[in-house]
Amino acid sequence: MWLTTVNSRIIVAAHMTAFASMEEARLFLSGEIDRPSHVAHSDLPDGIALDMQSYELGGGSFTNSYDIQYEANTHQARVLVHEELQSVASSLKDEHKVAISGGFFFLADRASAQPRQKALNLAISDGTIRSLPVVDRETLLCRDGRLSVRQLRAIGNLTLNGTELTWAGSLTDHEADCRVYANANAVVTHEFSARNGSERVLHEASRYTPPIMNDGTVDLGVRYDAHSGAFSSLQASERGRVDIFDHDFVLRVPARYCSLQESNSAVIRSVDTEIIDSELQGALSVGPLLSEADYTAHPINHDLSLGAKPPFTNRRMARLVLYMTQDNTTHLRLFDGRPDSSCFAGVTPTEAAQIVQAESAVRWGCFLDPGQTAKMYVQDAANGVRMNFGNRHYLQWPMHEDEPYTWVPDTGRPVASAIVLS
Repeated sequence: MWLTTVNSRIIVAAHMTAFASMEEARLFLSGEIDRPSHVAHSDLPDGIALDMQSYELGGGSFTNSYDIQYEANTHQARVLVHEELQSVASSLKDEHKVAISGGFFFLADRASAQPRQKALNLAISDGTIRSLPVVDRETLLCRDGRLSVRQLRAIGNLTLNGTELTWAGSLTDHEADCRVYANANAVVTHEFSARNGSERVLHEASRYTPPIMNDGTVDLGVRYDAHSGAFSSLQASERGRVDIFDHDFVLRVPARYCSLQESNSAVIRSVDTEIIDSELQGALSVGPLLSEADYTAHPINHDLSLGAKPPFTNRRMARLVLYMTQDNTTHLRLFDGRPDSSCFAGVTPTEAAQIVQAESAVRWGCFLDPGQTAKMYVQDAANGVRMNFGNRHYLQWPMHEDEPYTWVPDTGRPVASAIVLS
């Protein structure tokens, strides 16, 4: 059974509630959710703490903060990357204390297909590369169970059929022997929908690599081969137009280094200066650093794979922040909010950063995927209690007109990645 703290109440939330219309759902949820949290500090087992409080933002607006804290060297973190979207709740196994939603992922309401790899840009889980970045981006790293954040360029080294080469993301200007095309090359737009208000629509041509104009290169569509520990080519094309969605990523390489008739083997050796080795257990491309001077000017707001609604403008929404303070404490912190609320919409990136930096000296920090993705689960196995916070307004939309909207507060939006703590 799931328990959740809403305002000063503990609600047993093992039920689901159905609504005939979106208006009916929003009216119910505004009364159920749009209330300030009480102030509380909980010491969970094994030295993990949970702080809950509400912050007034002016003009009658507020956000609720849920802050998980632990000493960095006392717990093991792990990055999970899923082939299919799933609730963060499914990542919370018996051995885990905490699970939160992770990085950005492909999301479209109308698309001819879904990419094989859903987590956008760099995604590494259990030491295996799932996707490579096509742009320079801030990155969460997990080495030996410890989390850190740094800026990574979309460049690196690889071995192709035994030859050492360099690679660069296809949306960068970096010079390299090979270009990488991956899921973040997708272009998603928002279009008006009479039923939903707006829908995310895939620009279909963006799921294919550009044509090759007789420049001596070949596109290799590759997938990871667990048996060999390398990426093997499933398709080779001298003309381009390889389906990115059908592969882990596509390498555009000089023809002299590869074969058109036989499978090619590629091993990624590094991403920027990060060596791909057994210690690098996980990685995710994430949002801006907490130290960012101007969030609205950040290039992620122009990332076409995320749709036409920039995620880090001066707009309030639920936001997840991961950071470490100077006293070696790691924080997994959710600033909650509900879309369409007049008083409980969440926080802007600047408001979140100001709250965090006013309370502690921050060593490093970053934003994770915000909005209706941000979700946190906490487990107190000793007392048999599970709690979840964030996006408790989440609705499953009907597949057909005669079906209801279903409230699933304990599930939330399915995601491609999660961060768990054990």
